Amino acid sequence: MIIDKLRIYDVFVVSLLLFGCTTKLLDDAKDQPEGRELVLIYGFISPEEDEIKISVSRTRSIFDPSLNFDSSLIDDLVITDATVSIENETREVVQLPFDNNTKRYVVPTTQFTIEPGMAYVLRVSTQGKEFTANCTVPLEKVSKISTSLNVVVDILDRITIENLVVRFKDIIGENNFYVVGASFVQPIDGQRFVSDFDSERYVTDVNGDGIDILANGVVFNSEDGLLVTTQIAHVDKLIHDTFKAGFINREANEDDPFFRAVIPPSNIDGEGGYGVFAGFRLTERTEEIRP
Repeated sequence: MIIDKLRIYDVFVVSLLLFGCTTKLLDDAKDQPEGRELVLIYGFISPEEDEIKISVSRTRSIFDPSLNFDSSLIDDLVITDATVSIENETREVVQLPFDNNTKRYVVPTTQFTIEPGMAYVLRVSTQGKEFTANCTVPLEKVSKISTSLNVVVDILDRITIENLVVRFKDIIGENNFYVVGASFVQPIDGQRFVSDFDSERYVTDVNGDGIDILANGVVFNSEDGLLVTTQIAHVDKLIHDTFKAGFINREANEDDPFFRAVIPPSNIDGEGGYGVFAGFRLTERTEEIRP
């Protein structure tokens, strides 16, 4: 769910770098990421994941006259012959082979364990260039998730608003960033749907350390109850800011002549490199809830 959604990150960034500006901003964009050809690298690692997956691809400048966007462009941009490795604090190193099915460099965590609070170094060699990135996996994860259904009837608009209310306590002692997600199954037909949290999907503890944090997601047909799976990811700030940039860009009014696409952050070192290598912790709860 949350992590499955992370897989669209590379598509989002590539699309942003290709088409992230309008003709009114072309001259200014030449000095921005969307105006350059880059090596795009990303990977989000967690003790709760079964695999380590790193994506390596290239971008095309929006100023390339031969650029023709179609459904095959994303796969064409994937780099399949890079050398990718990860090293931990004890100098243990693992090589990640390319997996043609996922179009990523993959190794199971049974071969290389991701530990809470440990620092990792990513190294990528491709196209005659070397890239590195460092991250530290968050030490703690959210300990408890509480969920409830809130049904409100809007008399004026004659609609019923059904919200999944997710509550959890902020981890004490540091500035934290979270990504919230949930899916629900309707008992009538067994179909699974993803709850829309809108901007409340991306939350922080900016209002105070150790506070209760609330997020509201949209659900429907909840009168007979729902089987809900909720996930809270305690993420590196880079992941939070990347996802939020994607949300802002998608929600922006395309007709607004003053809007400038938000460029996501990067912690990739090396000339011509761009992307994010960062860690997260994941808490998940499945339960049947009723209004």
